[in-house]
Amino acid sequence: MATNEETDLGSDDKQYPLMIIHENVDRPVEQREPASYRGLANQRGRSRGFPVPADQDESIVRVNSGLGRGRGRVRERGSYRERPRGSRYQSSDRRYEEFDKSIGHRGNASRHRGRFQTTCNASMRERKHDKVLYDRRAHFWERQGGNRTNDSATNEVNTSVHKITPTRVKKLSESNLITLSKSKEEPDELLLKVDKLSTGFIDILRKPLDPHLVYYVVRILSIIVHSTQTAHLRDIMREVESHMLNNLSVLLHDLSMKDQNLSNLWEVQSNTEKFLLNIIEILKVILTIISPSLGKCSALLSAARKVKEELNLDSIEAALEDVETLLKTVKTNKELKEKKQVDVRSSTKTQTEPPNSFREIPVFPELKDLQLDEKPFLRANKVQGKYDNLETYLDIQYRLLREDYMQPLRKGISEYRECMKSGGSVRKIKELKLYQSVKIMYPVCSRQGINYVLQFDVSNLRHCNWTRRLIHGSLLCLSNDNFDTVWYATVTDRDELQLKDGNLTVHFENANELSDSQRNAEFVMAETSAFFEAYRFILEGLQEIEDHIPFERYLVNCETSVKPPRYLLGDGGPYFDFTNLLHEKLDTPTFPVLNTRQWPKPAELGLDQSQYTALQRAITKELAIIQGPPGTGKTFVGLKIAQLLLDNQAVWKGKRCAPILIVCYTNHALDQFLQGLIEIGKTNIIRIGGRCKNESVEPYVLRNVKHRRIEHGQMHHHLNENERECKADLKDCEQEIEKINSRIKKSETRILQYEAVKSFMTEEQQDAFESSHTEDELQNCLTKWLNVYESQQTEIGLSHEERIKKIWQEYILKQVEPMTDTERQYVDDIFSLELLQRAALYKAWILEFESNVRRLIETDQVQQDPKINDELIDILSQAEISILKLDQLNTYVSRSNTKKQLKKLLKMKLKHEGNCLSQWLCVTTSKKSISKIKKVLEDNVYRYGDSSAAYKNFITDGDDMEEERELDEEDPYLLDASNLKMKIKKAEANRSHEKQDGEWIQIWNEKTRSHLIRTMLRKSTVLTAQKAEKMTHLWGLPLQMRRNLYAYWVESYRTYWKEKVQQYEMKFNEATKKLQEVRDMETIETLRDSDIMGMTTTGAAKYRNILQRICPQIIIVEEAAEVLESHIVTTLNKSCQHLILIGDHKQLRPSTTVYALAKKFNMDISLFERMVRNGIPCVTLNEQHRMRPDISMLLTHENLYPGLRNHPSVYDYDNVKGVDINVQFITHEEEETSLFESTTYTNPHEAKFVAKLCRYLLNQGYRRDEISVITPYMGQVLLIRNEMPKSDFEGVRITAVDNFQGEENEIILLSLVRSRSIENIPQKRNPIGFVGIENRICVSLSRAKRGFYVIGNFKLLEECSDMWACMIHKMRQKGLVKEGLELRCQNHRDTVIFAKSAADFRYVPEGGCNLSCNAELSCGHFCPKSCHPTDRDHQTILCMKPCEKIICSEQHQCTKHCYQDCGQCETLVEKEIPMCGHKTLMSCHNDPFKWECKQKCDFELPCKHACNRQCSECTKDKHHETSCKFEIVKILECGHEKSMMCHEDPKIVDCEEMCESTLDCKHKCSGRCGKCFGGRIHQGCSASCGKILPCGHQCTFPCSEFCLPCTKPCEFTCSHGTECKRKCYEKCEPCIYDCHFSCDRHKIKCTLGCNELCEVQPCSSVCGKELECNEGHKCRGICREKCFCIECQKEKVRIDQGEVFDKNTVFIQLPNCFCILEAGKFGRHIRKDILERQRGFCKRCPYCNKPITKHIRSFTNVLKETRNKVVKEFERLTGTIQERRIRIATLSKEFKLLERKGLSKKDTDIVLRQLLPYNFGFLHYADTMKGRIRELLEILIFMKGSSASVAVQYVEGVVDPLKLKDMLLRGKRFTTTQFWREVDQELQRLRLWAHFHVLNERTETLGKVPEEIDDIITQVFQLISRREFNQSIKTTLSTIYKRTNALLKEGQLSGFNNVSYRQQIGEIKSLLDETL
Repeated sequence: MATNEETDLGSDDKQYPLMIIHENVDRPVEQREPASYRGLANQRGRSRGFPVPADQDESIVRVNSGLGRGRGRVRERGSYRERPRGSRYQSSDRRYEEFDKSIGHRGNASRHRGRFQTTCNASMRERKHDKVLYDRRAHFWERQGGNRTNDSATNEVNTSVHKITPTRVKKLSESNLITLSKSKEEPDELLLKVDKLSTGFIDILRKPLDPHLVYYVVRILSIIVHSTQTAHLRDIMREVESHMLNNLSVLLHDLSMKDQNLSNLWEVQSNTEKFLLNIIEILKVILTIISPSLGKCSALLSAARKVKEELNLDSIEAALEDVETLLKTVKTNKELKEKKQVDVRSSTKTQTEPPNSFREIPVFPELKDLQLDEKPFLRANKVQGKYDNLETYLDIQYRLLREDYMQPLRKGISEYRECMKSGGSVRKIKELKLYQSVKIMYPVCSRQGINYVLQFDVSNLRHCNWTRRLIHGSLLCLSNDNFDTVWYATVTDRDELQLKDGNLTVHFENANELSDSQRNAEFVMAETSAFFEAYRFILEGLQEIEDHIPFERYLVNCETSVKPPRYLLGDGGPYFDFTNLLHEKLDTPTFPVLNTRQWPKPAELGLDQSQYTALQRAITKELAIIQGPPGTGKTFVGLKIAQLLLDNQAVWKGKRCAPILIVCYTNHALDQFLQGLIEIGKTNIIRIGGRCKNESVEPYVLRNVKHRRIEHGQMHHHLNENERECKADLKDCEQEIEKINSRIKKSETRILQYEAVKSFMTEEQQDAFESSHTEDELQNCLTKWLNVYESQQTEIGLSHEERIKKIWQEYILKQVEPMTDTERQYVDDIFSLELLQRAALYKAWILEFESNVRRLIETDQVQQDPKINDELIDILSQAEISILKLDQLNTYVSRSNTKKQLKKLLKMKLKHEGNCLSQWLCVTTSKKSISKIKKVLEDNVYRYGDSSAAYKNFITDGDDMEEERELDEEDPYLLDASNLKMKIKKAEANRSHEKQDGEWIQIWNEKTRSHLIRTMLRKSTVLTAQKAEKMTHLWGLPLQMRRNLYAYWVESYRTYWKEKVQQYEMKFNEATKKLQEVRDMETIETLRDSDIMGMTTTGAAKYRNILQRICPQIIIVEEAAEVLESHIVTTLNKSCQHLILIGDHKQLRPSTTVYALAKKFNMDISLFERMVRNGIPCVTLNEQHRMRPDISMLLTHENLYPGLRNHPSVYDYDNVKGVDINVQFITHEEEETSLFESTTYTNPHEAKFVAKLCRYLLNQGYRRDEISVITPYMGQVLLIRNEMPKSDFEGVRITAVDNFQGEENEIILLSLVRSRSIENIPQKRNPIGFVGIENRICVSLSRAKRGFYVIGNFKLLEECSDMWACMIHKMRQKGLVKEGLELRCQNHRDTVIFAKSAADFRYVPEGGCNLSCNAELSCGHFCPKSCHPTDRDHQTILCMKPCEKIICSEQHQCTKHCYQDCGQCETLVEKEIPMCGHKTLMSCHNDPFKWECKQKCDFELPCKHACNRQCSECTKDKHHETSCKFEIVKILECGHEKSMMCHEDPKIVDCEEMCESTLDCKHKCSGRCGKCFGGRIHQGCSASCGKILPCGHQCTFPCSEFCLPCTKPCEFTCSHGTECKRKCYEKCEPCIYDCHFSCDRHKIKCTLGCNELCEVQPCSSVCGKELECNEGHKCRGICREKCFCIECQKEKVRIDQGEVFDKNTVFIQLPNCFCILEAGKFGRHIRKDILERQRGFCKRCPYCNKPITKHIRSFTNVLKETRNKVVKEFERLTGTIQERRIRIATLSKEFKLLERKGLSKKDTDIVLRQLLPYNFGFLHYADTMKGRIRELLEILIFMKGSSASVAVQYVEGVVDPLKLKDMLLRGKRFTTTQFWREVDQELQRLRLWAHFHVLNERTETLGKVPEEIDDIITQVFQLISRREFNQSIKTTLSTIYKRTNALLKEGQLSGFNNVSYRQQIGEIKSLLDETL
């Protein structure tokens, strides 16, 4: 081992760490060793470090020179408890604490103390200062004896030891320290640099302060305290507070005494002042961001004041007072937190001032917010006039915005509680979406820190639409106590397929409050209707605003005099370059910006006058408001403003290089604006947010820009280095978390191994598994115990394609949801449906089919005809297991729509014969259909989503749903940008890889298994710990109870690992914050290099910290009038000098969740509108460039834009083709409909009309992107999309009006939806809803350029809205309001169709009219289409007429369509195939020599049947089929007939007919003939036994020679009424009470326990108590028994004939049957100790025969003895548990020994697996069966050497021994004496047959045996095959065998012709004849 180089320790007295080498480590690391190295034997030295392990050689420490004697003092200063909390150097492992304690003392490794001395020079120190130190934890465990494993009961439940990677640490030299202190780097950059472990700065903080360096250390700290990297800064400040504050106090005390060592500080007063000010600055930050020791802070402050007084430093007095005040505040706050807060909401009813500061109100709801009974404190947004102050302004904004998301949540939870109280349905709650049975599964690592995967029940959510559920950023409230306590989470990751499976990833906001038990609880989860992401960051931003905001004088004080931006002031103002805005170049393109008179003219800039004025105001005023009515060019002006500012950025950009910030309300508007900048050449832009859908903007998204910068090496080195370190920390934590997660995930999708859950079982439960399994079997024993994979058997003999086809068919039949009636009515073309849609439609047909067939079966006519009835039932059964044939389906469906759809299938031209339904459903094995099937199954298998999800593309399209203003999450923290492209390519390659069929089936089976496990666990009830511990007889439990118990084990397993993972979660969260800060630095660096950064208002609030550090001076807000005021306020930063608001407050206002807040509190008034209302100058654009005049005149209403002018260009638009009018209102009175449990509305009439009108316009030649359909309601959007499927209308945008603001198109179709009769309008209700809101009217009417068609009930609108009435009046004056639309044919101008409904469009099928076109095509035929306005030259028309060309020598005409290429002749002609001579039809061009004949081969097989193969197959293979597959009926051995293939042997085919023989027990045999071996060995009786058991109950098990113990609950009760909970055969649970029986008359009392025999003899005296029957009767019962009245219950008195009783006769009433008997007689009866086999041991009433099981005081001992007898009798029959275990062990050995006789291990395992202590029936069966198996094996051994082992399978009348063995091993546990008698008989028959067969073989080998012996053996075989086989036959055959065998031996010796031989032959024959 290499020795360490010497280290120069110097001549001073400082202690230095000793460098040592560990043999297993190669890298140099500095670390202090524990103190035991005081001096090894005969050595001197000073050291810190580990004690020398006993087994380690002292040579691990080598010092090259200078060893002397002397004393060395070594000690590890500090322990685990002194480490700063939260530091990355702190470990949460307790073993570290033990370790640190162990090294906190001096070591005594030898007899001598000494000091190591070395003489190496300084250069050696400056080389690599340190070498290597091994892992501290590893060494600690070596000291503990080398054991590093956890003493857990299982291998899986072991905690892996987290390895700490050694880190390279550099020593920070004095010169480097001074350089750092003088650095001019930003605080953030300096902090990241010194926080790195490799700089050594942390090490300096931990060591005693060096007087020469302390000034520079404090100087560095004073710089970094201004950093915004809070996580890193908090770590540094904890180090300072922990290690440095006390040392600084001491140092300041020495400074006040003018210590000479500190002369560099006190000699120069300025240095002292700076030093103290820096310390004060550091102390302020410590008090602010961490919870420090106030004692340390006070001591340091006192020391600083003493220095100030001693050195007369008055200049620091103010700073000292500030920090003293802060210290007092911190102390006060700490005291207040310890006291209870009083709820002040009760006093806010009449308050005008807020009850508390809005800064104290948390963003997330508090419990009191959800349980609030009175209204919260709210004030209205002040629309007119100024606010009192900034605090009031912010308070109003904060409370209103918070209430907007809080109110729906509060209301929904209140409704939920009411439903819980009243038992109502929670589905009616509109404000909340509720999810049941929610569980926290496991943590996952993410960019935000630790997130959690939730699992919830989706069984009731099959039909929900997941598009708008659980979106990213949604707030979730989880509770398990009816929302008395709530935990909050936000959605961080959603996958719609995962949602359908009930899985969701969330981030808990208060996860630290979840206890271990709560983490494993089951919750109800509520999702609020408000989108929380849009509130959270705005609310946080409002709270962070302090005492000033930019433009406060306008926003708060409403001053109307607006100043120029500050950056334009000074020196008369700068000049701006207008070069890029000018249309023509000027000699001097620069102009004074503030002197607007000298600016270029509007025409020179290409602007109208209003746009020109807007540009001037935007550039020259610090607050500019520009109103842009529709079409006036708001975005155009905004781009001009941005362009002019960018061209002159030198004026405003400044030193910080802050870019312009562009803020938009929606992602779509942001993309449009940025795209405009890109198009004018401004490409140095960055778009923040991941919702970009614009391809041209995508390269400028932040994440893509950062990746490019990293790839090109443009990021600073220190940022990359910091990021790598943070990633390393994260990776360590992540690996540990993932290890645990994998275990938890495995428990969801796999049956856990036995070892994993063993520690959660009781000893008895462990014994149940371990006693019945070998070591190898034990791991997977739970799988068999739970019977989970029973159905997962692989189909043998099927190809991969056939198996996939079978899977798909089963999926259709069992899992596909039927298509709903609503969905079916929109299906026009069944061939255009996707595959899953076809399956859903087929299931809908089947539903109708089954309903009709069942209705038919119930009719009298069918009931009277059994044949028809059976046929219908067979058809129903067939529909459940296979795809029906089309004719079957078509016969029994009745709906016209279904008939119409099936008719299209009937017309389908199939290339091959077969079931066309199967082919339509792709239930075929073609490659094309297989790939389709695989794709559908991969996308939809085992998903619980709504059935309509399959029709997403068909019915809905989520692209234009209400736009989410969400932000993207950056790439995963472990993503390495250097190989990003490679990873992306690899991922794409994996996605595109087409799995082979075999691999796919394997994956499918895995998914299926996982689904089975998940389903099993969901359906199981987790037992309590108490119930689980009571489960002992595991193999006797019902299947569901087994699964419930397994669910308990799984839950315990998960709980264990969830607790383990928590220690890593805290570390990961802290490391994530630090990594985020580093990435924020990267983001800031990237953004500062840009000119433009764009984001949504929500994004601006989310990234407000970054914006505050970038400090953009110019902010342009697009759509400002649509944005809530608080959104804009939080976007402003302290450095903002220029704010430009562009919008239109007369279009859409800001949207609020709570309508009342908008109306009563003015929350929907934007900052834009408020500024306009308060007189802030606003420029209005007044020339529109979009709409033709007929449309724009609608907007000149006095409340909209009365001064709006038209640009000349809008007068030049062409008229809309195919119609007479370009703008029209189409009125109707068709009723609207409202969707169930929804606030949206639909109008089917309008939806159909709009769809037909759109198709008509497309037929005029308009492109699809030139037409848009808009409507106010989302429900109508979905309905119109249903009417306009993508296949026909893709490209036509269909969306809501609110989503179309800022958009335009050539032609707009507007559906207004609302329509009802005016007479039916309820009072006090607006019948047109927000259709009547002026802002929405403005947006709706201003989107079209050329054509505008509005359909609605204008009569209703006219009555309910003044603005609508005014516009309708204008339109009526021009004749533009009609009940229909005039459609004019472009070809036949006189033809006009008046379309009032969708049905009227049938007269214009091709867009023209209904006349035929009949134009001549180029081919000479005429156009077959109706009149069509497009393609009038017929360049694209395909002629579908038959081709008339002659194309072959046979003069055949072409068979194709006219437009197709003729190609070869396809006319079918009959030709003879030379190879076989058959004639067949084939295409004319086909060569008969190459044709494969498809006819059946007519060759006659030996069986006289024809060959079943195709002729071409036989010709090709040159042979015919070898086994005839013709189906015929054959007679089996048993005499029954069976249909089978011709080649099959009936001797080896099992008969499927029922046996129907009568057994000895008089019951019918339950087996089938084949299974009963033709009636020779019956399968057994399945009828109930009925025998009386010892307990008195009847045996309910099947007939058997051995009745199982009674498993009914024990019915016996004691005197305390305690019911026994055990089974009848078990010993009763002992009662815990004492007997305490006493008799007052005899003064006796029992002192024994209740379960023991009572020591007091029962009293026989009469009771005599007066009863309560009010007749004065007295009790005639026995003393101390329950009283009864014999007079009032005469009917219950049982008296034999002739019996007479007097007044002194004592009676007793039985507690079970209430019979009243004479006590003496009953006593004699019950004491009879005679076992009546027909009645068992149980005592019964002598009259009604009912068992006596309840307590009778006088006969308690008799009953107890009877119960004990019952238990003992059961024990006698079954044995005790110990006896059964001995019996099991004996049987196991015996069956193991049988393996030597040929029993396979598999067969042995079948038996051993069932040998369990409580499997009573099988124990008896195995005991009885073992002898028979042994005998059978001996017979097989005997036959092994001959042909008998093969021949026996084909012999009539003899049982196949292998089948017999299989039947015995897998037999039932209930067997009768008859069964064993028949088995024995067949074994004897088999043995005799085997012996005679071997004898026969001997005769054949001899060759000269007389024929008489052959005849004898033949007759013997006939006798053996007879069914009757009694004892006399067996005896006779045994005798014949012996004598025949002897004859053969004798004949071999003396010949077969002597007298003795003849005589014996005669005797054998006579014996045989007599038997026959």
